[in-house]
This record gives sequence, structure tokens and C-alpha cells, in this order.
Amino acid sequence: MDKILEILKSIRSDVDFENEVVKINHTIHYRRTEGEKEKKFFITSPKTAKSNREIPMTSEVKKLFKMQKQYQKDMRIRQDIAIDGYKGFVFTTKLGTPYTHEAITRTLDCVVKRANEWEAKRALEENREPVVIPEGLQIGSKVTYEPE
Repeated sequence: MDKILEILKSIRSDVDFENEVVKINHTIHYRRTEGEKEKKFFITSPKTAKSNREIPMTSEVKKLFKMQKQYQKDMRIRQDIAIDGYKGFVFTTKLGTPYTHEAITRTLDCVVKRANEWEAKRALEENREPVVIPEGLQIGSKVTYEPE
């Protein structure tokens, strides 16, 4: 899950199509800082030197990155929003701002709920126990599936 979050917060220059990698070299935060009333975005370096790395990009992921770029262009989503000198975010809201941790969590919770509802219906139709995904997962949770 952590890799997904890192990629969701990447900028265009992090995506290297030629070498087929996504560079991870910054972390985006959205919260209140000391003395501030409003939450705001800010960028820091990863916690450890080991966190600066490159994640291999499959051909399917490469295709999806290109589709996302075209989607932003077609939808006229702003690409000029800068946070601490970084701009050109790959995955953004309709306003051009990066997704927050909270928004990603809410979306994943909704997906898990719908998937579990679908699985429960299928299991009932097939006269078996449903295989459900735990709800309320925290970003970074490890989920394993062990068949019985």
C-alpha cells in the first residue's frame, strides 16, 4: 500500500518512461503546522536515505500513466499548482491539487465496502461463505490471504 501512496503523490518529472521507473524522492503532507489555523500541503524528503528509490514501471503502468496525463489534459485539470517548488502532479483532484491521505482512505474504504457487498451477494448465490476484505484498513496495513 505504501508504494501506491508514493506513486499517487508523484509529479511528472518523477515518471521516467525511457528507463521505465518512477522515482520516489519526496513526501507530500497535508496538515496543520504549528501556529497555523488551516491545513496546508507541504513537501519533505523521505524519512530515510533508503526511501529515495526507483520503483520499476510495467508496460501496463506506463500505459496508465499516459492515459492519466491525457485525462488531465482532456478535463483541463490545472497543472500549474506548486507546492514547495513541486508542480505537475500526476494524480490530482479536479482542482489540480494532490489527493490527501484522508481522501485516499475514504475512497479505499468505499471500494472495500462495495467489494464486500458484491462478494456477499455472490457467496449467497453460490451457497458458500463470503471471502471479505477487512473494513477500515489503515493506509500501509498489510493484508494477507490464506486459503483454508
